[in-house]
Amino acid sequence: MGFHGKDELTSSGISRAPKMNIGSLESENFEKGRLETVNILKLKSFAYEKLPQHSLLREFILSEKEELPISEFIVKIDVWLKLLRVENINR
Repeated sequence: MGFHGKDELTSSGISRAPKMNIGSLESENFEKGRLETVNILKLKSFAYEKLPQHSLLREFILSEKEELPISEFIVKIDVWLKLLRVENINR
């Protein structure tokens, strides 16, 4: 019987797959391809504290879930960086 996705069966039951904290990347998990989610709590804190209240980028980041699938994070970070450039130009 095989499990696919985020959960794995262990001798003590079902456990969650490793997660990435945006502030610290566990290179062992990353290299082995076991990294499945990104915790963006530190990014959300940064956006709340450092970005202007009227910033669309701030609102987009703060509206996200704390855990994102890695593939979704990669797509969103590209969009966020483009939006950051546009907001910096318009200052």
